[in-house]
This record gives sequence, C-alpha cells and structure tokens, in this order.
Amino acid sequence: MSAERARSWPRRAAIASSGRHVAIRSDAEISLIDAFGIAQRQSFPAADVIDFAFVGEALWLLERYRLYRVALDT
Repeated sequence: MSAERARSWPRRAAIASSGRHVAIRSDAEISLIDAFGIAQRQSFPAADVIDFAFVGEALWLLERYRLYRVALDT
C-alpha cells in the first residue's frame, strides 16, 4: 500500500484465514487468541507496532525497523 493510500488509523483486529486465530489490538498490547480455546492467549507489546496481519500459519508484527513472525499453534 502506498503512503498516499495508507490508513490513518491503526488496525484493531485481524483473523487468520482458518478462522481459528484472532489478533486484537488494545492500547498497550496485541493479544493472539485461539478461538477454539485450545492454546493459551499470547500478548505482545503494541507500543511500537505499526501494523499486523496473518499470513499463512503465522502472525506478522511490523515495527518501524523490524518485522516479527509468530508461529501459530496448530
């Protein structure tokens, strides 16, 4: 997405293509939730996260100079 078309607000939620995992942003953290209730909730600091999304079997967190990959429990 080009700078001219970027969102002016941060992403609040994302869902994996399988529907099993959901990521929700609050003011302080991004929570990774297993909708089936099998895996424990994981939390990540959201202060420096610009955007996040599910790609395949992973949650990707984008910071200004870093990209983090979090594998999903399957």
